[in-house]
Amino acid sequence: METLFQPIYYHLPPKLSWQADEAVLDLDQRPHLLARVEIRGTHFPERDAQPFVRLAGRRGGGVLSWFAEIDEDGACLSGYFPVDALDEAAVVEYGYGNQVLGRLEGIEPLRIDHLDRARLPKDLVVVTDEVIEKSRRKAGGRMPR
Repeated sequence: METLFQPIYYHLPPKLSWQADEAVLDLDQRPHLLARVEIRGTHFPERDAQPFVRLAGRRGGGVLSWFAEIDEDGACLSGYFPVDALDEAAVVEYGYGNQVLGRLEGIEPLRIDHLDRARLPKDLVVVTDEVIEKSRRKAGGRMPR
């Protein structure tokens, strides 16, 4: 009698890591200062749905990234936020469209590497919630660039 053996493969969750810093990006032909949260440790494929990063606080609520980008090799997902959005974050979530695919918990407080403001361009736009709202109204809700 022959016994059939079917292996079962378990996919362990990836070992994710994150880093938060400030970044200067050229948006609408002007330098903009944003907070950036980078997530690494898995492959982030390009999909039809837009990627996102979401920061959630201990008391609920949260901040969705203004926009998010995947680097060319798919090794890093970067979410961009207003510079003051990281103050209350305790959980970082990521996904595509409206589907959360992963979360990093126990982040208290979210550490951020700040840029030396004295060395930044004089015409720098410091991105706040107000700047994002004005940009969305002007662009009809489209992502910057």
